[in-house]
Amino acid sequence: MLREIACGDAEAAAVRIRQEIARHNAGSAQLPLSISLGVAEGVPLQEDINNLFKQADDAMYRDKLSHSPNSRSAIVNALLQSLEARNPDAKETAERLKAQLAALAKQPC
Repeated sequence: MLREIACGDAEAAAVRIRQEIARHNAGSAQLPLSISLGVAEGVPLQEDINNLFKQADDAMYRDKLSHSPNSRSAIVNALLQSLEARNPDAKETAERLKAQLAALAKQPC
């Protein structure tokens, strides 16, 4: 948790952390690291802290989906299979859902 920092500055800090992890992973194949980060912005005592944690948690999961192709692919494929099992003609709907999920995963805070 960072106090007294703007959302954009927190996002910039998250980018720097990811860059450092990428640099570590490039130099050390033996112990690769991964991280998912979430950012939410609020005014102390004016916003429900639980709501801020939920916003940050949601942002973290979007980050995880957008930076983890294997996880994203598995989730999207499971959703596509579920749609096709319910309605074999739902191919177009499945493709729209796939595009919407990809867009959602890339949304900033």
